[in-house]
Amino acid sequence: MKKIFKNPIMLLFLAFTACSTTKEYTLMTLEPASVDLESNIKRIGIINESIVQEQKAYKNRIEQILSEKDAQLDKEGKKAAIAGLFDELLKDKRFDTIKIIAKIPAKLKSMGESSEGISWTKVEALCKEHNVDAIFSLSHYDTETQVSLRKKKIIQANMLRVKEKVRGNEITLETLIENGWRIYNPQNKQVIDEVVFTEAFKSTAQGVNPVQALIAIEDRAKEVTVQSKNKGEAYGMRLLPSKTGVVRKYFIKGAVELGLAHSYVEAGEWESAVKIWESLYSNEDLKVQSRAAYNLAFYEELKGNLGGALHLAKKAQRKQETKANQQYINVLKERIEENEIVKQQLARTYFQEAY
Repeated sequence: MKKIFKNPIMLLFLAFTACSTTKEYTLMTLEPASVDLESNIKRIGIINESIVQEQKAYKNRIEQILSEKDAQLDKEGKKAAIAGLFDELLKDKRFDTIKIIAKIPAKLKSMGESSEGISWTKVEALCKEHNVDAIFSLSHYDTETQVSLRKKKIIQANMLRVKEKVRGNEITLETLIENGWRIYNPQNKQVIDEVVFTEAFKSTAQGVNPVQALIAIEDRAKEVTVQSKNKGEAYGMRLLPSKTGVVRKYFIKGAVELGLAHSYVEAGEWESAVKIWESLYSNEDLKVQSRAAYNLAFYEELKGNLGGALHLAKKAQRKQETKANQQYINVLKERIEENEIVKQQLARTYFQEAY
């Protein structure tokens, strides 16, 4: 005889628990800052040590125009990138001084290509001259452009100002922006951080010939400036804890009640789900008890109670030793350690209100 389930919650349970033993859930966590500055670094100097790229021989008029435009884009892009970093560091109250050092000794320019052979004497002298504790550097900046061209009918006004279709060209430029950053700490003669960002975008325009089509592209300079400024800001944000999504799993099979609790989770009725998981502590099956404890650990982590989550995860492991339980215990231990670092970083950065 077939059993007919009239309860809509049970119908949801049947639909969601047909296959997998677990269900994934994404929760937001705070990760420690990628760059952890020493507390005695209060004054920051920002420099541009990137080397101007040498121009290559031109094969045609298109390459010549692009080369000239890219040279100008590099200048504007570097200014925007440094301005983005400057603006971001200004928000951080742990720093007393943020200054852009426009002129640097020529010998420092060589540092942009390799971390080997850096003259720390020069770095120390630069810091002393400008009264700063550390140097944030745009160590590398380059724009590279690829061109694609195709024939296309375009609309253009004739001598009588009547619009008509004529033979023309459509040009597409794919621009790659690459910029690298470093932080020099002369106090312990260390490069604290080193990273390279890349970003690409496309620009398209039309003209009766390739050169006119190229000249018609108007948005590329603005896009390079915007992207470069964004990357400068992004580098400044490496000094702050960051929010990120992590995937966790919870058990939805092993007992009818686990599936029912899952349907409550899907409906956003967490309290009902928790009551079911708690009731399964007294289940005769140790596996079910273990899965219930695991699910409750997941719920405590979701609430931000990492200590409670670890306690329950260990309880799940005591009920039934499994690889999944041990992995979760390890994950929670790591999160607790990272959370302490995050608290320390936030206390130093005065950014608590943003998190």
